[in-house]
Amino acid sequence: MTGDCHARILWEPGGEIPPGHPTGELLRERAEVKFEFISVHAAKKPAQPDGVNTFPVDYMCRMFQVSRQGYYAWKKRGPSQHDIDDATLSTKIKAIFDCHRGRYGVRRIFHELRRQGITVAYKWVQRLMRALEAGQRASPAAAHDHRAGRRTVVAA
Repeated sequence: MTGDCHARILWEPGGEIPPGHPTGELLRERAEVKFEFISVHAAKKPAQPDGVNTFPVDYMCRMFQVSRQGYYAWKKRGPSQHDIDDATLSTKIKAIFDCHRGRYGVRRIFHELRRQGITVAYKWVQRLMRALEAGQRASPAAAHDHRAGRRTVVAA
């Protein structure tokens, strides 16, 4: 199927996205997710020798139904204040966790942050600790809560 024919299937009223088509999921994502995808797959100025998986920015913006100007504005923009706050708090959470040799959970870290004068929501700490523990395994000694006799969630 040619690119024009393929685009016509995607954009015609009543046209359906073929089963298993990769853009079916990406089209429903937020603009930032689409911009990140475009950033990774954009053709670089000195052309790469293999040229595999690179496409012109204007083509991808058209396919994902986002503006080219929006993409370049997103690219120029720095990290959001939310991302900066997350990174700062994640560093503090990791420091507290390491200081207590992996024995503190969400509740204790939350209270420790409050004792340090940091205004933070419990669910914010919970979300960041879940993100920190993703892909990491806790040691059995650190994960066992001997007082309650049960396993606890540990972020490392």
